[in-house]
Amino acid sequence: PTGPAPTAERDSDLRSLIVEDPEGTLGRDVLTRFGAQLPYLLKLVGFVLGDGNIHFAGVRGHGVTWFWGKPEDLEDIRADVVALGFTPSRIYTRKRHHAIDTTYGRSEFEFTEHSFKVVGSGFAILLHALGAPVGNKAAQDYTLPAWLSAAPLWQVRLFLAALFGAELSAPKAFKSHNHSFYCPMLSMNKRAGYVESGREFLQGISRLLARFGVKTRTISQRQEYTNADGDTSIRLRLVLGSKSPSLLNLWSRVGFEYNRTRRCLANVAAQYVRMKQCVQPLPYARPVLLPAPVVLVESSLAGATADPVSRPLGYSKHHDYGIHGDEDEHHQRRVDEYANDQFVFFPI
Repeated sequence: PTGPAPTAERDSDLRSLIVEDPEGTLGRDVLTRFGAQLPYLLKLVGFVLGDGNIHFAGVRGHGVTWFWGKPEDLEDIRADVVALGFTPSRIYTRKRHHAIDTTYGRSEFEFTEHSFKVVGSGFAILLHALGAPVGNKAAQDYTLPAWLSAAPLWQVRLFLAALFGAELSAPKAFKSHNHSFYCPMLSMNKRAGYVESGREFLQGISRLLARFGVKTRTISQRQEYTNADGDTSIRLRLVLGSKSPSLLNLWSRVGFEYNRTRRCLANVAAQYVRMKQCVQPLPYARPVLLPAPVVLVESSLAGATADPVSRPLGYSKHHDYGIHGDEDEHHQRRVDEYANDQFVFFPI
């Protein structure tokens, strides 16, 4: 974009590239031009749809693309930006204070934010041509890039894994019966009036995951909080299945990119599920004593000297697989305990 046109008009003109390209022809054309750099591009588009933002700033309308995350994960993203031929900024760190009115009351918290940016309209337009929205993602309609529907699995996997690194919940076991996992969830916020496109986006994710053998339970929604401008934010959640085959496909066939902690947890959890599948229920509910619990190691992963915080995962020292080998009786409970009764559930 050139000239002093208002930012809103520039953003609208840029979005029209995708609006007028419903079959994804533009996106597919861009993909064919990148060769060995294509994997980096696919991951960056996926991450920007989660913890990124594209906008055009200043009188001249320079494109600016922001990325947020942990410092070690941002370094991985910066390396891929460089490999793609663009120059990222350094990583910025600042402390922020937030006060949000939620359905549970007023929530105030402080946290340290880490981010970096890529200044350049070429980079911003490139990501947008592949389906990344420009501006506030919660206050506009957009769906999955059309080119994904015909993309080979390895391309879909890179896109999803980067998006999941930003937005999908990490593997987590129940405290009460820690041989079972919570349903993985992918969340997104939408302003009132844009909820339907958000549901279409999550339905598209569900269809892509089905190609990997990952099951979906439902899509839920609830009113989350009221914004400073008085508009309401709606939280949408894609609830994935928690049975072992689906979890194993999710964590081993898709996994996480640009999130070292979640990738580590997913690798350990996937191996635990494989071990669990090797244990066969015995007749007459005869107990099987296992010698030691599986442990998920949660650490900063920033270096070998980091002190890990471990917690038992998967089974207790004397877990009775003869009684609990079948997951069906716990499956609905996993959904019910994790879901809040204020959510409204929709069939897929």
